[in-house]
Amino acid sequence: MKKVWRAAFACMLILALATGCGKSSGVTGRGNKNKSVDSVLKSQVEKENQASGTIDQQEASKENVEEAQNKNETAKRDGSNKVDIDLTQMGSDMVYATVYQLMSKPEDYIGQRIRIRGSYFPYYDETTKQNYHNCLIRDAAACCSQGIEFIWEDGSHKLEEYPKEDSEIVVEGIYETYKEGENMYSRLRNASLSVEKGNE
Repeated sequence: MKKVWRAAFACMLILALATGCGKSSGVTGRGNKNKSVDSVLKSQVEKENQASGTIDQQEASKENVEEAQNKNETAKRDGSNKVDIDLTQMGSDMVYATVYQLMSKPEDYIGQRIRIRGSYFPYYDETTKQNYHNCLIRDAAACCSQGIEFIWEDGSHKLEEYPKEDSEIVVEGIYETYKEGENMYSRLRNASLSVEKGNE
């Protein structure tokens, strides 16, 4: 009889574990706080649509794309220094999502004036024998970071003129891509550089 109870108990336990471990749709685990780039972008679009009273998301997206293209064309024609994308005015989730988009779809941003805030990080490449200057942007948890290369003005500044490594800086320049060897890179060219107060 004890063997029957043990076998029945083992079967019920296995059945309970098998059905209890299933993941119901639409529910995430308690510890899962990661946000995908798509969810952050979708959330921000929804917030903007609610704030402006926009009903049709596709129409709003088309208008935003057309508006950005028109701004870009106007800036190219009139030499305007108007900032197209200002990451210094965005929340940490949107900064992370925007930088991700800059890296994954650079062709969508070529020619746009971008302003970023982050930590100055110089890098000397032994292969190319060149110094590269980056603005390092950390995510909200400060566990991940992404660097955006920049060329200060015409590139004639000496290394000694740059701020100390890890200084908080604001960089604004024109987004472009370039090829070096077999690899494609992106950077902000003709960039202005300012050091945040207290970091000189």
